[in-house]
Amino acid sequence: MHTDRNNRGPMSGPGTSRKAALALLIVAGGAAASGGAAAAPDRAVGAYGIPDVPADSGDSFAVMPFENRSGVGGLDWMSAAAAFSLGDKLTSHPSLVGAEAPLIVPAEREPAAADPEEVAAFGADRGARWVWTGSVDRPHWNLELRVSLWRVETRSPAFEDAPFGSVFERAAGSATRVGKVVRRGDFQELHAFMGDAIVELSRSAELPLDADIVREAYREPTGDFYAFTLFGRGLTALAGTMGEVDLDAAAANLERAVFIDPRLAAAHRVLGILELRRGEFDSARHRFARSLALREGNDVASLLGKGRAQLARGRTDRALELVSRALTMRPSSLSARYELSRVLWEVERLDEAFEQARRVVARQPEHLGARRVLVLIHASRGDRSALVSQLEAVLELAPDDDEARLDLAAAYAAAGRDDDALGVYRDVLDEEPRHLQAVKFIGDIHLRRGDVDEAIASYERALEIDPADARPYFLLGAAYVTAGEDYRASQIYDAALRRFPHHRHEAYNNLGTLAHRQSRFAEAAGHLDRAVRLAPERARYRYNLALSLSRSGRESQALEHVDVGLDLEPENAELHYLRGVVLLRQERREEAVAAFDRTLSLEPDHGRAAEHLARLDAIARGGADREIALE
Repeated sequence: MHTDRNNRGPMSGPGTSRKAALALLIVAGGAAASGGAAAAPDRAVGAYGIPDVPADSGDSFAVMPFENRSGVGGLDWMSAAAAFSLGDKLTSHPSLVGAEAPLIVPAEREPAAADPEEVAAFGADRGARWVWTGSVDRPHWNLELRVSLWRVETRSPAFEDAPFGSVFERAAGSATRVGKVVRRGDFQELHAFMGDAIVELSRSAELPLDADIVREAYREPTGDFYAFTLFGRGLTALAGTMGEVDLDAAAANLERAVFIDPRLAAAHRVLGILELRRGEFDSARHRFARSLALREGNDVASLLGKGRAQLARGRTDRALELVSRALTMRPSSLSARYELSRVLWEVERLDEAFEQARRVVARQPEHLGARRVLVLIHASRGDRSALVSQLEAVLELAPDDDEARLDLAAAYAAAGRDDDALGVYRDVLDEEPRHLQAVKFIGDIHLRRGDVDEAIASYERALEIDPADARPYFLLGAAYVTAGEDYRASQIYDAALRRFPHHRHEAYNNLGTLAHRQSRFAEAAGHLDRAVRLAPERARYRYNLALSLSRSGRESQALEHVDVGLDLEPENAELHYLRGVVLLRQERREEAVAAFDRTLSLEPDHGRAAEHLARLDAIARGGADREIALE
């Protein structure tokens, strides 16, 4: 008989959705389909051909928040704004790649002095070969802007030298300043100073320039410096570079900025990012569209933002078109390639999603988002070894990600590495002794291993932590059943019956199962009938009730429930087998033979069905030969 041990719904039914929680994907064992043939490098996506990462796409770069050396808090906004402006200009650089992350400025990172050790660590964390740093000051009420360019060398092994998906070691290595530009003058000259810095430092580093990047380097995002000031304040509040993130303050400043200068594209774009965070997806789409129009369709970051908004709105086809366009416009963009992998995952084109995410990680092993996409794909496919490797890599990059830690423990358990799984769960409990999920999963592992006493102790602990959670009741009941303590299991299910009205069907089913185990068939049928009335769509409840009715001699009623169960699940081998048994008891032998044949067609190794068929065949032969038939 089937008992509800973990409150997960029917034992047989549709496969787990690819969009379900990762833990469920792991448990499901990767039954989902792979989503199509493997993608060739130039496989068309939507109306666009997606090129591979160019071999000469350039080195990745990152920008640190600028240091405010003035001692005047009124200039704090320039820390984020100057760094954003510099990074935004550099996204067009033909020799550099990588700064199209939503805000460019690292979120919730306060400015720090740009010494070689700090720069090396910053670059290693982001997989950046080049790091741009800077500072602002206000001598004699004028602007002093300093911009430096650093080359970062890491001691990490080359990614290609390690198996794909393996955990990598990241070492800060060293950072060498290749040049510094200092400019002093009116604050209105900020963007001209930025242009000087980009041109001069690119030449110092022997990074080739072209006319387009020179024009972009000197482009002024707005002719109104106050609008740019408001933009900087809004960006600072959104990124949290000077303290806590404050979405309301960010919105107020950014909206004032675009009111003063409606053509400030960067402010529209950052407002779009803010609205995405707030779940205002339609407004975000319009913001990104406005930013894109102001940049004459040539802003990859706005295309990606609009693609994110469309994806959040469920417009996957439109999202795919926008992101594909961005990547076609700039094949070297790892951000665009990552976004494409996300959209392809959402539309269940797993092979193509895997290929795009793999290319991102091959170029930038520290790309956390791409690794998370790979985690989802490996989980969906049931590639347990690869899943474990990717989750280990995610935790290397984000050691404080508790969700990834729990996913890793679940992946260890699914791969049969119970000791590793228990180690992770115990580490979680060392930090948070009342972590309910970790306690329950420790119990699950012990129960599967046959360590029933330890499982019971864990589930009892879970009940103590959260008496309002139904799942530990059913887990503890299952553990008592495994231990042969049916009376205590009945007590737990009775308590669940009283405490959790929404789970009465599971409780009645399990109480009926226990009564059946003890040959109290009439009592079992009573409990199971209640379960069926509460959840008539569950085929396994029908199976359990039919079995108890049959054992009570109520064959006609049993057959009715079997037939309803088969309407719900036509290919349930156990229901076909039980139908054959009931028909056999009614001496309807030809129909029973057909039921057992159907059972074996669905489950060729079903030994009991084969045994019954053999006996029926012997009976038939015995009757023909006037021999004594087998019983």
